[in-house]
Amino acid sequence: MKKITISVILLISIFFQNCNKAKKDDTLLNLLILGYLMNSDNACKLEESGSDPLFSDQWHLSNNGFLPSSLAGEDARVQSVWSQRIKGSGIRIAVVDDGVDTGHEDLRMSSVPGIDLIFNVPDPSHSFSNSGHGTSVSGVASARDQNGKGGRGVAPCAEVIGINLLEQNSISAADEAESQTHANLESHISNNSWGPPDNFGRLSNSSASWKSAVQNSFTSGRNGLGKVVTWAAGNGGAPGGVTSALKTDNSNYDGYANNPHVLTVCAVGTNGKKAAYSENGANLWVCGHSQGNNATSYTTAITTTDAMGRFGFNTGTSSNNLTNANYTKNFNGTSSATPLVSGVVALLLDKYPNLTVRDVREILAKSARKNDPGDSDWLVNGAGYNINHKFGFGTVDASAALSLAASWTTIPGTWKKFEVTTSSATTITDNNPTGVTANIVVAGSGISKIEHVEFTTGTNHTYFPELTIELTSPLGSGGTKSILAENHTCFTNLNPATACAAGNASILSQTGLSTFTFGSSRHLGELADGTWVVRFIDGAAGDVATIGSMKLTIYGR
Repeated sequence: MKKITISVILLISIFFQNCNKAKKDDTLLNLLILGYLMNSDNACKLEESGSDPLFSDQWHLSNNGFLPSSLAGEDARVQSVWSQRIKGSGIRIAVVDDGVDTGHEDLRMSSVPGIDLIFNVPDPSHSFSNSGHGTSVSGVASARDQNGKGGRGVAPCAEVIGINLLEQNSISAADEAESQTHANLESHISNNSWGPPDNFGRLSNSSASWKSAVQNSFTSGRNGLGKVVTWAAGNGGAPGGVTSALKTDNSNYDGYANNPHVLTVCAVGTNGKKAAYSENGANLWVCGHSQGNNATSYTTAITTTDAMGRFGFNTGTSSNNLTNANYTKNFNGTSSATPLVSGVVALLLDKYPNLTVRDVREILAKSARKNDPGDSDWLVNGAGYNINHKFGFGTVDASAALSLAASWTTIPGTWKKFEVTTSSATTITDNNPTGVTANIVVAGSGISKIEHVEFTTGTNHTYFPELTIELTSPLGSGGTKSILAENHTCFTNLNPATACAAGNASILSQTGLSTFTFGSSRHLGELADGTWVVRFIDGAAGDVATIGSMKLTIYGR
């Protein structure tokens, strides 16, 4: 059975094997606690009738521009939605993580049981004393409001289904799959702030069973409407720090984050600019707010829930954190941006519960805000969408999404899939900035509006990290370019830093498979038929290869 090492997508390294084990609650007792919480003072409050002592610190929900390097109004735009009594009521968010503090005073657990995939019990609470990532994720999405405790979540009336997947050193493909299929009919959203380790610059495949599971969630989850699976883009965008030009990870090197059935989330800071650590990628959908940076250093992080007491990230003893150890002000990364987007989806489904997963994706794309408008990578694709390799379609905007959904027409029909397989014996010119191209002709696809594109390469290049791969849609469709891979640095070890050996970093040596599949959201709404152009550019001397096998897969309607 295949096993892989997984890291949570946070800027803090967590090594579970060195943690102190916490006593696991008796399952029956824990279920009784859950029943008590369902009737406690963290019940949903639709009217503004109370306060939350840490809400003033939550700039991602209300950015007044007072923080250094911040831009007023650069937040999730949730308050006008809350004023309409839309707070995520009845929506269940499955948080796939290192567990959740099920007894937290500011969270509401669902009556639908969660699961601990280590012990195979319905109690998803943390097992280690310094676990707390899943609790912080849950708070960003759905911490209770107006109860005199902590801060608020984006959807403060939504409920959490905890799924403890990550408290193990290696994770089986079967557990990965079950993390997505558990409570598949009952959960509306699956939040995933985890993925392969950051900063290595290596390709990482996902397992066949996980792919099947997220496809099942997409097609059959939420009683056939489809479960919305949000996925963190990754934090490998600035391995050398804010001011470093070192380039390693791209979100598209992650076979989880580039899957067509997930909605991949990047991160922006208080100024609406890309958080340096947030990975670029043609696969990005929207960004959420998280700790960002100015030109030289990181700025204000996110205030959210932490495992209660001296557990989790905040032990209550650091001058750099809150004195109330049930909360933390240091949450960050695409780990935090992702549940913010999950919370916006919860607001959307609260008001419009019959939206399909495909509806939700396109509503978020159309309503996304063009943040950092001066960024040079912004362009408009052939269907009129703003697109950017740093930001996807832009920053999530709850108010705009709800407004657009009010007049939305459900996307008709089924998700079509069309494939073209071909190959080329053309040599990829060594160390040449022009590169070489190959054409892929799509005809008779029946797809007039693309929803996702995949490109699979089987090039035999022995040092894949020096390749740049570009995919351009037909000129009649828009001629939109997707940068799928970039010339970058690759490491086999980070401490001490050990670069991948020259001539020994092929697709096969990195993944164990002879091909790798990239994804792109940038062609949303474009026509599929026509001649697609793939360009391979070799960025360094010493390795010669051919283009080899290619497959273009187009999804849409």
